[in-house]
Amino acid sequence: MKTHVQALFSRALAIFSTAHQRQNFEACIRLFLRDEGKPLPRHSPTRSPSALSRFLNHGDWPTWRLAHLLREFSLKALTVFAAARRGRKPRPLLTLDLTSLEKAGSFPELGR
Repeated sequence: MKTHVQALFSRALAIFSTAHQRQNFEACIRLFLRDEGKPLPRHSPTRSPSALSRFLNHGDWPTWRLAHLLREFSLKALTVFAAARRGRKPRPLLTLDLTSLEKAGSFPELGR
């Protein structure tokens, strides 16, 4: 399983065109995968919170390519899983939410 995750991570890094984007993506993934329950940008030991925020909110990177890559790897994993099962084959349903909300305006409740 670890080699599949490493392969997915390597292919995902290749999507980003600059070293700066790759470093920010890697920092985000490391935050999400840490078992400390602190995925916020301010907890990153390698990148500044503002750099990660700019990357996530304003970064110009192809989200569609990342979505296709995740779909491809997910379908491959489900196919391998289904092939190892006996009996009726499962019908996979995969949902990937790429909804983005504009973060503009004033929010008195948040002190901005």
